[in-house]
Order: sequence, then C-alpha cells, then structure tokens
Amino acid sequence: MTSITRTFDGRTVNMTEQQANVLDTLAETRKGGMAVIHGYSPDARGQKYIQRPVYDVTVISRIRVDRLYQRIINALEPIQFQDIDFTQSDRLSNLTVAKLQDLFNERKEFLLARYRRERENAHTEAHVRNYISPCQGVKGNLVTEPQMVDGRKLQIPVVDADGHYSLSAILVEGLEVSRRMIQDGQLKPTNPQNKTLVMRQMERVLPKVGTSYRRFSLSPETFESVSIDRQTVFPDPDLIAS
Repeated sequence: MTSITRTFDGRTVNMTEQQANVLDTLAETRKGGMAVIHGYSPDARGQKYIQRPVYDVTVISRIRVDRLYQRIINALEPIQFQDIDFTQSDRLSNLTVAKLQDLFNERKEFLLARYRRERENAHTEAHVRNYISPCQGVKGNLVTEPQMVDGRKLQIPVVDADGHYSLSAILVEGLEVSRRMIQDGQLKPTNPQNKTLVMRQMERVLPKVGTSYRRFSLSPETFESVSIDRQTVFPDPDLIAS
C-alpha cells in the first residue's frame, strides 16, 4: 500500500493514498461549501447496531465549530424549566415536578459544559496529544497505543523509527444537509435513562443549525470516498470566518 507523508501542526504524519486524497478534497472545499461522503457507515463503537446503515451524506463542511458552539450556548443559557414540554415523553410525564426540575438543571449544566469545552485536564491533554488539524473543520486522529506515564495508563501516539506519526481516522465536522440511504440500519433496542430523555427534549428547542451538527469519522471501514458538491451555498458568514 502506498504511503504518503504530510506535515501538520509540526508533526510529520504517514497516511494512505486514500486518506491523503480525502484531506486534499476537503482542503479544496470552500469554507462553508458542501462535501459528499459516499458510502458512509457509522462506526459500530459509537452506536450499537444490529445492522449498520449505509448512506451518502451531504455536509456543509469547514465551518468554525467554536462559533457554532457559542451560538448553541447563547440559545441554551436563557432556556427555563417551563420552556420544555416534558409531556411528549410518557415516562417523564410520570415524574414529579421536583425530580424533573433537578434533571433539567443537571442536564442544562452538562450541555453548557460540553459546548464551553470545559473538559477535564486529562481529556484536553489527550485531545491535543492525539489529534492534528489539517484545515478548518477537519481533524485527524493519530494511531495510538496504551502506555504507562507517571503511573497512569494513557493512549500515546505511535512514532516510527523516522519520528513519524500515522493517521488512523479523519474527523469531518459539519452541518448535515441530506442523506441518500443505500442500506437501512437497525439499532439494538435501548432503554435510555431519564436524564437522556430530558436532554432530548431540551435539544428540541435549540436552533436547527445546532442540532444538524455532526462529526463523521472516516476510516477504511466507514466510507468509500469524499467528493465536492458543486452546489452554491450561502452559509452564515460567522460560521466560516477565519
């Protein structure tokens, strides 16, 4: 297999020809332009499928995720308990107002912390250590291995004899526009916790630009190819500004 070498964030990274082609295609996409991921099949580690779906997905790519997160924060902060219709869930309807209030408060703080990126130090360090940023709205996950560091078992990027890293997966962050189903999927039955049901109801009142945000993990087993959709898009300039 042909190996391509590129340098990002001061690190030299080995990748396959397919991975290099994907990064080139995404880099050529206009900020806020459309990209099509062909034959995408979500990684089973993210969600438990009986059968994984396969579809082509069109995404507004190369957006400023930090600007998007700030917009979601601005929408979340003024939301009050009485703004949420908990009657849409039979299970939540059976909870007391006091219990619902506690769940609402906890989930609101959870979501705000998520979008403010208030990660624990260990989580932040791992993100910096294990990812590269080829271009706006695109990240690369490096190949890692477990190592003991100062008494802690951490995932550390693998470095070869030449001091080079290797690319595991490409993460595309963007706003999903449409899907063309190739094969329907089937999720294993789940029994979500009450806090998850509350969070889903809260997300219903968020702006659509926030709820259409997706992160697609592209590795050899999850997609076929990526192309640029030549349609003209006029996204919010705030979400693509450098």
